[in-house]
Amino acid sequence: MNNINRIFFFISMFFMLYSCKTNINHTYNIINYGAETGKLSTKAIQSAINDCYQNGGGMVYVPPGEFISGTIFLKSNVHLYLENGSIIKGSADMNDYSIEGKKYGLVYAENSHNITISGTGTLDGNATFFHDVNVHHDSRDYDKQYTRQKDDFVNLAYGLEDGPIEYKERPDRILNMLYCENVTVKDITMYDSPFWTVQFGRCSDVLIEGIRIFTNLLVPNSDGVDLIQSRNVRISNCDFRCGDDAIVVRGVSLCEKIPNPQYGNFSDYCENITVTNCILQSRSAGVRVGYGDLPIRNCIFSNLVIHDSNRGIGIFARSEATIENIFFDNIIISCRLHKGNWWGAGEPIHISSIPMSLSALVNLECGVRATKETSGIIRNLHFSNITAESENGIVVWGDKADDIQDLTFENIRLLIKESPIAKIYGGNFDLRPTNSTATSIFEHDIPAIFARNVDGFLLKNVNVNWSGNLLPFYTYALECENVKGLELEQFKGNAAQSSMNPFFLKNTQK
Repeated sequence: MNNINRIFFFISMFFMLYSCKTNINHTYNIINYGAETGKLSTKAIQSAINDCYQNGGGMVYVPPGEFISGTIFLKSNVHLYLENGSIIKGSADMNDYSIEGKKYGLVYAENSHNITISGTGTLDGNATFFHDVNVHHDSRDYDKQYTRQKDDFVNLAYGLEDGPIEYKERPDRILNMLYCENVTVKDITMYDSPFWTVQFGRCSDVLIEGIRIFTNLLVPNSDGVDLIQSRNVRISNCDFRCGDDAIVVRGVSLCEKIPNPQYGNFSDYCENITVTNCILQSRSAGVRVGYGDLPIRNCIFSNLVIHDSNRGIGIFARSEATIENIFFDNIIISCRLHKGNWWGAGEPIHISSIPMSLSALVNLECGVRATKETSGIIRNLHFSNITAESENGIVVWGDKADDIQDLTFENIRLLIKESPIAKIYGGNFDLRPTNSTATSIFEHDIPAIFARNVDGFLLKNVNVNWSGNLLPFYTYALECENVKGLELEQFKGNAAQSSMNPFFLKNTQK
């Protein structure tokens, strides 16, 4: 082959390879499919996605501007890119979310792989349109007579400023992915979700990085990210401000069933979850692990700030499934009591194992497989380097002996301070969800750390302090009931009331 032929050969190869590359990475601008700013553009966006998928994949490009949309369906090998200044805003018409008799949210994918959503644009769920800011939402999953305040508990005369607010009908999640794998969600903002903002159900190999979720803090059930029976998930560098739990890890059978899925998590474990470098705010828990009928294991949460929340961290076993190997490290928590019927009572850390009946679990979440009323084991939990300010204490509650095993609190600084609404909301334990309203929210004195039915409890370098004019129901630095293997190393703290001893130990042994 002479030099001219060689040059021609390499030029031909270059253009052939370049042609293949551009075909795979072709960009599909939704404007070219008829999308118009300020108008309903569902069909145009879906057409761009369909063409991208049918041609082997590429980028669906959303330019600056606000585009109204009902449900759009993402597919394999599609990269939805939201340009800076772009908004896909949920339609105000519920009919735009109903397809073949099923209700959806804004973005949906199932049984797919290699999906990316990125850019610095916004997915807007338009939730506030579907809610009434002047009406209080109260699920009444409690009985006021068991509370310290009796009939005065959740008294609307004290104001509605913390919500939650009422709704009639509303769309589903902003982003819902079921049985998907190799998914990346990066840098975008999700705003004003009408329900959970993001769900990954039975998904595998998920990366969530640098996203912002800002829901209306008055909207009930507006979770941030819910990981439902998923595995190998990384969440980092995010900012979530949510009207319910900010991050949820749950082992539960999915409500939505997919026939013969090819992708996702086919194991019976929700596992291998890491969350790091995030800022979280919640009207319920900043981080919640559990509840459900399938086991959870191997989760690490580190370098978090949880602020102005109703509860910092919550771990809940409500069926026979085990929760194990859960680590929390380098976390700052700020909690307070909130008005209205939100789950949680200002605890920085809540751990509970309580049996629930099958009917109660089904009412709570469809599709669960619990066959008997029993509580699962929570074991090998480690909390280290935690600084917390709260208006309630840490609660560790096992229903029966040894429900909670191998619990470590190391390098914990806890400050419990006066609450301006302590008289009207304080002095209660909130264990929801439970079978009985008698154990949902009920009157209980508030120690800094309360533990019940624990086997193996190490408190190392724990410092407890109190601040303000605390009511008499604030009590001990540490209260234990039916605890085996209690170990205290460098525990510092006095009771809230000067007349009390720092410790109250009942049926507790070292």
